[in-house]
Amino acid sequence: MISLRLQIISILFSFVYGIVVAFLINLFYKYLFLKRKIIRILFSFLFIIFLGLLYFICLRNINNFYIHIYFLLAFLLGFAVTFSLFKRKIRK
Repeated sequence: MISLRLQIISILFSFVYGIVVAFLINLFYKYLFLKRKIIRILFSFLFIIFLGLLYFICLRNINNFYIHIYFLLAFLLGFAVTFSLFKRKIRK
């Protein structure tokens, strides 16, 4: 069991990391849809692996790999909020 302080830090980190991931996906959007299929698959695979490894390395440093469902929910919430804000900006 981890302390309340570490849980709050982990939730905030997950939320902020979701924002960062949404921002990076929007930033590299044009590279995710390149014409050459092999390059597109390789870039997408490396991009996702890098972001996943970075998340788990940071969680290891924060709380020794304690992963709760609400960390992932905070990540998804941060991603969804930021992604929807970017969609609104793009549509305008």
